[in-house]
Amino acid sequence: MILVLGMGCRRDATFEVLQSLALNTFAYYNLAPERVAALATMREKCQEPGLTQLARHYHWPLLGFNREQLDAQRAGITQSSTAAERYMQVASVAEAAALAGCQQLINGTVARLLGARHQNHQATAALAGNIT
Repeated sequence: MILVLGMGCRRDATFEVLQSLALNTFAYYNLAPERVAALATMREKCQEPGLTQLARHYHWPLLGFNREQLDAQRAGITQSSTAAERYMQVASVAEAAALAGCQQLINGTVARLLGARHQNHQATAALAGNIT
């Protein structure tokens, strides 16, 4: 199974905060970070130092998606984010990015979220995979 971690975050969210959320998300699903093929987010967030450091730390490619690509995933998300809608004008960042990233890596095969997004005070995270 190919897994993609989708993340959304506040500006200047630290590596430590993002890593903690990622590790808690992996623990919830009893998965190791090594199972993840990529980190995905909104294109505007690809320059966030915490996200770029997280991607480098785990040797994940950092995939960025525009609003239209994230909105195309609306049917697959479990819940809309009021913060994402207010600040980024999309229904979801973490869940939609995870789905978009997984679909990109698996060349259009159906991707599904493992479950609802996880969050802390600065970020959200979701995992998507090519679940059959």
